[in-house]
Amino acid sequence: MQGRSADQYKQMQIKTASPGKLLLMLYQGAVKFMKLAKKNINCLLYTS
Repeated sequence: MQGRSADQYKQMQIKTASPGKLLLMLYQGAVKFMKLAKKNINCLLYTS
């Protein structure tokens, strides 16, 4: 139940955000996932 509320909150943030805020959110997500990818690549390199 709480997960659904969090999803609805995120959806409302996106729907009501300005174009500039949407662009910022896009870049923040891209940086987040690039850091995750870098971490996982490093784990693969050092465990092989």
